Amino acid sequence: MRSVSLVAMLLMAAVVAAPRAGAAILQDPGFELSVDGTLTSNSAWVLTSNIPDGLSLAAQFSDLNIPGKGGLMMVWFKSFEGMFDPGDPAAQAELMQMVNATPGVYDLTFRAKLEAHFTAGQAFVEISSDVGDLQAFDLFSIPTGIFGDFAINNFIASAGTTKLTIRAVMVDGVFADMNPQSLLLDDFNLTGGGEVPEPGTMALLGSGLVCLWFAKRRRG
Repeated sequence: MRSVSLVAMLLMAAVVAAPRAGAAILQDPGFELSVDGTLTSNSAWVLTSNIPDGLSLAAQFSDLNIPGKGGLMMVWFKSFEGMFDPGDPAAQAELMQMVNATPGVYDLTFRAKLEAHFTAGQAFVEISSDVGDLQAFDLFSIPTGIFGDFAINNFIASAGTTKLTIRAVMVDGVFADMNPQSLLLDDFNLTGGGEVPEPGTMALLGSGLVCLWFAKRRRG
């Protein structure tokens, strides 16, 4: 009886090692603390942008009135600011937030609108850990013209993870000479966490099951 109790305790320890939380992790998911027309977030978000023509940012927080978006603020990537005039550089922008985290499984959801003539070398959302895990979502893969809900699901942050970084990036945006040509982003939410069972934990679980089976046979 004592051996069965010990095995049960080991099994419980193995299972408890992999909880999955559901609480939101990111600060200000909808950018409601940000300042319209600027790079100022007033939160953990960091928005960076070049100024291709020396006058206008290639990205900014904005309160554009977009039907179906919900909320007030969003991030506006403006590819059309790049190479507008001869000699102007391409448009570059990055939105980023880094958070404390533990090893585990995470889901990242966000809303986006890709306009028909938005033109850039790359546009993507990604989640990465400080131990090298990375998963990306190609924003050119989404339908054009409407705000939609998208996700990176089941991202695994490996053992040793202490930080996660969420990024949305526009690389080499250029003027397309046709409208509309923007990329709009909003409502980033990161949920999940908890320990991912390591090989040793899984071995412990397997050994416990075998021991439990033998203990039941002996009692039988």
